[in-house]
Amino acid sequence: MNPILYHEEDWRLRRWEHGQRRSLFSCDDWVDPERLGFGPLRVMNLWELAPGSRERLRLPKGVKSVLYVLEGELQLKGRPLVAGERLICSAGEELELRVTGSEPCAFIELWGTREFQIILKSLSNRDTVNSDLDATGSLFGLWVLAGQLQVDGQELASGDLLLQDSPPCQIRSSEGMAEVLLIRDHLSFF
Repeated sequence: MNPILYHEEDWRLRRWEHGQRRSLFSCDDWVDPERLGFGPLRVMNLWELAPGSRERLRLPKGVKSVLYVLEGELQLKGRPLVAGERLICSAGEELELRVTGSEPCAFIELWGTREFQIILKSLSNRDTVNSDLDATGSLFGLWVLAGQLQVDGQELASGDLLLQDSPPCQIRSSEGMAEVLLIRDHLSFF
């Protein structure tokens, strides 16, 4: 598969009274034959919910799912999850989540045919991550949450998501700080 670069405006936005969800691939009543996933990744959603809000998630059978909290705190399956924590969910499960605390909560939701590992990395002024990354698996995602990066010489800005079927050789921050979320469908990386 050729690498695909998505920009912030490429996400489909759905808003309601207490939050919003940005979807990268086809979901609900939106079906785009060219946006049905990438490799084993079938769903990638960014949720942003107001304090005190509740939401139900229904996971289909036959998929692996992981939720990763970017900011805020939520209650899920009887336990709190805070920024930087993840929860692997079972196929066919129905989940009720509640945003706790006084701040909004943002989290990503991934579904796929394999389990995913998610790592948050902060890079300071011109830090480099050389790729001794495990080359097995069929998905490597790099989502720039803040700042700017160069990935194998290609410039990425905040909000950009790069999906490809192998890890890059070099990830380097541009001037200043950069925060990046690395997504991999194999458990041995970094």
